[in-house]
Amino acid sequence: MIELEAKLPDSPGALLKFLKPISENAGNIHGIFHTHKDKIGGMIPVLVQFEIIAKDKVKNLENIKKILQDMNIPILKITDIQAVHQMTVILSGHVFRSNVEEIIKELGTTGAKVHDLEAKFTNPEDISNVKFIVDIPDEMEDRVVVQKLEEICDWKDLFLLTEEIL
Repeated sequence: MIELEAKLPDSPGALLKFLKPISENAGNIHGIFHTHKDKIGGMIPVLVQFEIIAKDKVKNLENIKKILQDMNIPILKITDIQAVHQMTVILSGHVFRSNVEEIIKELGTTGAKVHDLEAKFTNPEDISNVKFIVDIPDEMEDRVVVQKLEEICDWKDLFLLTEEIL
């Protein structure tokens, strides 16, 4: 998912002209946000969210940027937002003695990222239960992350609790 923020003139047809290069370069628009109350000097900030449905997404995005620049539309910001879903898992055992940072880095080799971590313990040497909320790219199957976590738990001698995977 891509977010593109630009400034458009407050005139009839300006929004349609702005969206045309996105559409012509395989952009599937998910949302458009703009408000006239934020108008400054006759220009309105516009935020459009879209995904590019093409093999060469980088080339298509570069085409969009070039066309908008040629149209003298100021681009304020472009952000590539990866679509993700979350999974909650619990690791039990000597998690802190096992090097939590190493566990997070190893899990990251799948493309998943630890979004949040919660732990309660009295002593780092004691057995602990650590809850991880993991961001998983939508195109990745949950099973890939679970398999990596199982490998990590075997390696670190930990116990894994996961959500049910269908």
